[in-house]
Amino acid sequence: MRFGAPEYAYLFWILPVVVGVLIHSFVRKKAAIKEFCGEGMFPRLVVGGSPREVAKDVLLIMAFTFIVFSLLRPQVGFHWEKVTRKGVNMVVALDLSQSMLAQDVRPNRLEKAKRAIRDLVRVLQGDRIGLVAFAGVSFIQCPLTLDYDAFLSFLDICDTELIPVPGTMIGEAIRKSIEALEEGGRGGERVIVLITDGEDQGSDPLGAAHKAKERGIKIFAIGIGGRDGVPIPLQSGLKRDSRGEVILTRLDEDLLRKVASLTGGVYLNASSSGGLDLEKLYRDRIRGGNMKLERFKGGMRKRWLERYQWPLLLGIISLVAGGMI
Repeated sequence: MRFGAPEYAYLFWILPVVVGVLIHSFVRKKAAIKEFCGEGMFPRLVVGGSPREVAKDVLLIMAFTFIVFSLLRPQVGFHWEKVTRKGVNMVVALDLSQSMLAQDVRPNRLEKAKRAIRDLVRVLQGDRIGLVAFAGVSFIQCPLTLDYDAFLSFLDICDTELIPVPGTMIGEAIRKSIEALEEGGRGGERVIVLITDGEDQGSDPLGAAHKAKERGIKIFAIGIGGRDGVPIPLQSGLKRDSRGEVILTRLDEDLLRKVASLTGGVYLNASSSGGLDLEKLYRDRIRGGNMKLERFKGGMRKRWLERYQWPLLLGIISLVAGGMI
């Protein structure tokens, strides 16, 4: 047995109060009768407690107990049922290059992106989501899944140390995201949410975007960072080139706009006044409009059988029986 609403258990604390009120009422009634007929006549007129009164009080207590017990929603027995959900297939491609440590957004580009992704996961409505991590190379960090807790666990370990190969290969990230989507099937709507500062290093992002378009995949590009160059803080100090000069990183919006528009997606600037609102993007663009939703099998779910009807029936019977006495 289990209970569907155990939060109502506190109502049982009212039971001692009900019992106390009934006892107090009985004592006061007995005292009033004694005062009316006198001590000498009381034993002749009243023999013990009235069985009807006792029965009525017991039934009232039983009614209260059964009704409160029914509010706890006792559940006994269960059966297994198939779980299906309808949603889109979505891969988040997250830039883990060292330039994502730049602090032109707070606390830095990478942490801001990860927080926005967590907010996005909280509003998903049965969609499958996957994660591709990329820098100088790309790999599928989490395949498409309905297990959002597992996805968040993979997201939590993402940092700039995860990929030892430096650089930012956006084209490779798009191609790896396409691979992740095709491994999950070709039905329904498929989208890529690309989060990066846009500083590509010769990986042909537009060619990869053409490939996505051919497969009916939309890319929503999120540019994170400022247009003005800022240094990249490392544990050893600011990042420098071979000549010892400080390297500056800046957002390349033009490339990201072209990538998004080529596939029918949109580009958003995470550094604008609106900030990085992936929840709004999801509601307005990804799940809005005429998106084709795919039906996903989510495995088996244990469905407990509600049994609150029986204590509720007993409570009503006790209440009616007490009222008839």
